[in-house]
Amino acid sequence: SYAVKYGYPGRVHAVNPRRDSVAGQRCYPTPRDLPEVPDLAILAVSAAAALPAVQGCVEAGIRAGVLWAGGFAETGEEGAALQRDLAAYCREAGFALCGPNTLGIIDTHLPLAASFATPLLKVDRLVPGGIAMLSQSGGTAIGAFTAAQEAGFGFRCMISSGNEAVLTFPDYLRLLAGDPATKVIACYIEGVRDGADFLDALATVRDSGKPLVMLKVGAGEAAIRAAAAHTGALTGEHRVWQAVLREHGAILVRSQRELTDVCLMLSGADAARLPRGRRVAVAAADPATLRIAAGLLRREGLDPVPTEPASLAGLAADDAVTGVLLDASLQAAPDAAALGALGALRRAGKLVTAAAELDAATRHALAAEGVHVAEAPEHAAEAMACILLRHEVAASRAAPKPLAFHWPRFVPAPRAGLVVSEHDCHRILAAAGLPVARGELVASAEAAAAAALAVGLPVAMKGISPAVTHRAAAGLLLLGVADEAAAAEGYRTLASRAAARDVALEGVYVQHMERGTTEVIVAASRDPMLGVIVTVGVGGTATELLDDVTIARAPFDEAEAAALIGRLRLAAALGAEGPDPAPLAAFVARFSRLAASIPWRGFALEVNPVKWRARRAVAVDGLLVITTV
Repeated sequence: SYAVKYGYPGRVHAVNPRRDSVAGQRCYPTPRDLPEVPDLAILAVSAAAALPAVQGCVEAGIRAGVLWAGGFAETGEEGAALQRDLAAYCREAGFALCGPNTLGIIDTHLPLAASFATPLLKVDRLVPGGIAMLSQSGGTAIGAFTAAQEAGFGFRCMISSGNEAVLTFPDYLRLLAGDPATKVIACYIEGVRDGADFLDALATVRDSGKPLVMLKVGAGEAAIRAAAAHTGALTGEHRVWQAVLREHGAILVRSQRELTDVCLMLSGADAARLPRGRRVAVAAADPATLRIAAGLLRREGLDPVPTEPASLAGLAADDAVTGVLLDASLQAAPDAAALGALGALRRAGKLVTAAAELDAATRHALAAEGVHVAEAPEHAAEAMACILLRHEVAASRAAPKPLAFHWPRFVPAPRAGLVVSEHDCHRILAAAGLPVARGELVASAEAAAAAALAVGLPVAMKGISPAVTHRAAAGLLLLGVADEAAAAEGYRTLASRAAARDVALEGVYVQHMERGTTEVIVAASRDPMLGVIVTVGVGGTATELLDDVTIARAPFDEAEAAALIGRLRLAAALGAEGPDPAPLAAFVARFSRLAASIPWRGFALEVNPVKWRARRAVAVDGLLVITTV
């Protein structure tokens, strides 16, 4: 067995009622017949035999096990029933089960390989290290494990969580957060069942100070779909997960290769003083290679500083430089002095890597110095950006409370598919203490003229109907209406256009046109697992075209709102000449508290645009769609 192969220091017993021995080792008929109570049972039995096998372990006093077998919930209802029975028994008996349908667990520090992974046949020894790999895919877990071994870096452990019938992904995260031997936590996740438990586990890891790097499968599809709003197009699953992980100081990567590169770089760094910043010294013997490498760093948002390879050692005392990349990818033999300087720079607190064609012995020598060698300079640049540009978070997030808002007063009969029209949406926003442009809903040309004068000219006029949520495209929007006569005529125009489209109007909304040329979208929706998500971005007609948005989980304070605004490309484009962000931050923060109070399971609340100027941010358009009650 792998336990014997890798020198597990404890005793190993075999249980098989049909054999007297296996591989020269005595077999016992049942766990009760063992000479002692083992700490762990490795259950290499079929799905049908799993429950009796666990029952035998419990009767023998064993309290933990790894069940490799498939044939459970992943196969259909019959397998799901088997898994439910197994889970119920384990919970009642207090049996900690990893799996089923798992590749098992590898602990390099014992060492112990409670796994049947075939790649281990080619691995002579388990290299101990500081990276813990937790994965819902056994193949991804063992792939990262073997890649790290080949690079000369060891893993702390590999955990394939399988179907998580008893022990869940959050359970393992909390375990690793408290494990002294774990330095970096690498994760591959497909989904979570209990969002609150998962968020609690992320907070535990964050508070432990350990870097968490996560690969989320399928994080490219939209998480929220509300055809009536822009929210569904802007809030994709990748962005939602990125926001949640950013909140907890974790890193979301895009591929298994990037997961490996980032974790190996972190493994060599000092976790207590991880560098942060954009300036990266880049060195290469060939000028063309240097230009390419610098361009790759720049593409990832880093600021490359071209450096002679011979000058690398002098960077140790340069606090402005946070990272060092030696690109020797086109050299057969990188300069020994340059390679030797990398270890010293890493010990000086720099994030250091190389992209080079090196033999295994040289790679492993650099790994011993904590320096990861990437396969290509673009891989090195991507991984460095993930680490150096990661978000700064507090040790704990003191979020404000949701607003105490009486929703039944404003939406007395909620139902799936209900579209709350703009004038009612504005009543909600105003009642929540958000600035809203003055407006009146009218039902005649004469009333439109009076309303235009009352709210303040010039005005915008909007035909209101739950059947039409994108009014400009339907021709039910007039802007810059300058006087009372034009307002009366505007009413008649909108009524005529609605009739031509066979659209029944609730009325025409006459609204004061707010000054301000900067338009922002502020929207919210509920992710079924991770809670209410707020989106801030470029608004108006350019919303989906420019796709410039940032996302955070609600509720949050004005400081977090200001950080969201600051990460927009819009903020960089406006620069110091742009409007003061404080009024918009106050709007967004209070909006997040309102959104967090919404009681329905599915909704989209959208204000597009918010007019943003020097001392004011005011809602001009509003929409609320209930998708699930």
